[in-house]
Amino acid sequence: MAVATLDEDRADPFHSHVEVDEGIMECQGFRSGPSVQRAVRVLAEKVPGAEGVRDRTEVMLTSGQAML
Repeated sequence: MAVATLDEDRADPFHSHVEVDEGIMECQGFRSGPSVQRAVRVLAEKVPGAEGVRDRTEVMLTSGQAML
């Protein structure tokens, strides 16, 4: 999964973490938006032996965005 994210322009492997427990891949970390969330899910689902994906990523705010 980590190697696949290196080839994916929209995924930043330095702000993400993947753990596998009994075939379920849990993605944690930060993403820039919904397109990255979908891309990471698609990559995870393509990993041989993956039985499911649990997405626990959060939107990463840029310096120009304010938290409300």
